Amino acid sequence: MECEAGTVECLAGAFSMRHRFFSNPWCCLLLAVGATADVRADTGVDAAVGGGSAAVAELLARARVELARPVQPSANSGVERLERVEGWLRHAVGLAPDHFAAHLLLAEVILREGRAADAITAFERACALARGPGEVFPCGRGLAAARALDGQYEDALDEYARQLEIGDAQIVPDVLVRRAELLMALGRLVDAEASFAKAIARIAGAPVPHDQQAILARALFGQAVSLDRAGRDGEARRIMWRAIAMDSSLSSLAPEGGAALGTERPFLPIGDVYYYRGLALLVLGDAQAALDAFKQFVASTAAPRWRKRAEDHLLALAASGADAPAAQPRHGTVVASATVDARGPLPAPLIDAAWKSHPRLLEPCMARLPPNAPRILRVPLLLEIDGKGISRRARVQLGEDSDFGLSNDWRDFAACVERRVEAGLHTVRPSDMRRTSARIELVLAIGGRP
Repeated sequence: MECEAGTVECLAGAFSMRHRFFSNPWCCLLLAVGATADVRADTGVDAAVGGGSAAVAELLARARVELARPVQPSANSGVERLERVEGWLRHAVGLAPDHFAAHLLLAEVILREGRAADAITAFERACALARGPGEVFPCGRGLAAARALDGQYEDALDEYARQLEIGDAQIVPDVLVRRAELLMALGRLVDAEASFAKAIARIAGAPVPHDQQAILARALFGQAVSLDRAGRDGEARRIMWRAIAMDSSLSSLAPEGGAALGTERPFLPIGDVYYYRGLALLVLGDAQAALDAFKQFVASTAAPRWRKRAEDHLLALAASGADAPAAQPRHGTVVASATVDARGPLPAPLIDAAWKSHPRLLEPCMARLPPNAPRILRVPLLLEIDGKGISRRARVQLGEDSDFGLSNDWRDFAACVERRVEAGLHTVRPSDMRRTSARIELVLAIGGRP
């Protein structure tokens, strides 16, 4: 896509569905500066916006920028924003009744508002205007999502099957995950687990592309839940640790965040996210929080076929005394590690294996944690390993890219981690004597918070 054509043309091209993931950084800058400056009113449309393609491009730009803004901490802010954006988009389709991108974005907003029947109608209108796979695919995927939200799971699965026939390699994993979630809702656990596994296999690699990380985490969480519901506890825990390594804060499982209505990808059936969250917290050893999450799942009446399995977890947690927690000494365990980049003769799996054989290597450092340390702590680590498999240099990355800051308390903890890794982490001898440089993400489960 070229930017020399001008602001309006760039906006129009950027927001056509054929260029949804456009890569020209100057266009991104032009879009951010030009479009953001035009978003001036909280409601309605500026009087300066008239008719024609320029007006439609500006309305689409406003809608995209507004949807990308963080939601303000107000009970109705998300609803008000969606209603405002819907008004702009209805004006756009009024100006250009045959404008595919305007119809499609309008349908997506209606879907996020939770109005399943209206969203189905809106997507059907958009699909009637679609030309070519670049438009047919996102339209069909949205229509399937709307039907799924409406409880039409079989029809949604048929649509997803069509999408898998025409989708490109980048989009197919997302469709496989959506399909797997519906299969699990229908009780088809074997098919669901297989679909999650296919999505994971499509994405798996080192490192995982940034735009696929959220999909991979969701697939891993889903596969763990499907295995748990099938009674395959050991396999479920193993996969859940992989999921936690991708999303150590469980942000994708927050009911008020990415898992709720009003967002692009709610978990279906609505309320099923509490089961996901309960299982993740159970694996992490946070019994009280897991108990609360499973109770919310049972109360939500989501996926009634899995109520019995959730009640089994509740009984086990109650028997373990989760509802009467006692003070415990602080401890921490490396529960997951992911080598996201390795340069040298040692491959990433061998570095990960070293951590599995030293799960309590960092135990002496736990006493150095500040009082506000979270239960789940992500530790980014740069590591150099010599030709004998010995860790020669370890550096914890402090600051914005980690779960902790730059205070002296955190510096003491980081220094302890570095010393322990350099003294005690050894891998197998590499294939040659060259050094290996690696970037590692560790996930620590911190217990016994004082």
